[in-house]
Amino acid sequence: MERGQGSAISFSIEKNSEKAFLIAEGEEERAEGTDIKMLLYNRIPGFLPLTIRLVDGKARYCYEIQGMVPLGEFVETQKADFTLEYSVYQGILEALQRGREYFLKEENYVLHPDFFYWNPWKRQAAICYYPEWNRGIEGQMRELTQCLMEHAIHSEKSGVEFIYGMYDLLEREGFWLDNVISYMQGKKEREQVVEEGWQLYRTEGCTGLPEKIEVEGAELTIGRGEGCDILLPAEQISRRHAKLVIRDGNLYVWDCRSTNGTCLNQKKISASQWILCKSGDTLTFADICYRVGRGSKPISLS
Repeated sequence: MERGQGSAISFSIEKNSEKAFLIAEGEEERAEGTDIKMLLYNRIPGFLPLTIRLVDGKARYCYEIQGMVPLGEFVETQKADFTLEYSVYQGILEALQRGREYFLKEENYVLHPDFFYWNPWKRQAAICYYPEWNRGIEGQMRELTQCLMEHAIHSEKSGVEFIYGMYDLLEREGFWLDNVISYMQGKKEREQVVEEGWQLYRTEGCTGLPEKIEVEGAELTIGRGEGCDILLPAEQISRRHAKLVIRDGNLYVWDCRSTNGTCLNQKKISASQWILCKSGDTLTFADICYRVGRGSKPISLS
């Protein structure tokens, strides 16, 4: 539950077999505004995809969040490093600039950490635009910054300096887009950050299947179904075949009761439980085999 400047606003989560949605309700006439029409008829980068259902004079806003996790939830377990912090603010700035082109109102950007979504796999932010939110962007930026400060990795100097510097800027000068852009540009001397991550490498050639899979943070679903994060379009693969997740730096696999099973090192794993994987292991989804690896990779902060 969160409150806008008017009445109480309730958000909920709904899932079906393929997708997950953030749901909010509102007045039908607000759903007919130019800003909402722009979101409905344009897939605007940086914003959650939106569909609307009209029921008994009410608008039901459905924001697609498949493969994403609330930022507040993510940093509680994974913490906030410099790369994440920079990417979050970069995503907000780009969304603000694009939003002006599509007549979006800044007070309707939902930046609350519980409803500001993060895609750990793509390392991208996605903003919920809700026409009855009606909260100032400056206060929301402070609130989001405080959340990241609380969950910063205090042993990482660059991340701590960045997030505390951002907070000081907002306290000292308020939120001015040009000032935040200048602050961000001043941090671009760190053009690349190297982190250690988990990867799956395909062991045999097979047309149409990914050769390499990057695994980061929140759960990733694997299957041939349209809503999966990692698509393996092969008949022997179930629509939702398996899941991968990183917890406390370790990689785990889960078989979703698939028809042809999931094997770890040629041994079929039990369904519906997390199984620990190690670097050098082989993971086989039906008969499609990947080798588990771990290594450093550069991340561009453009």
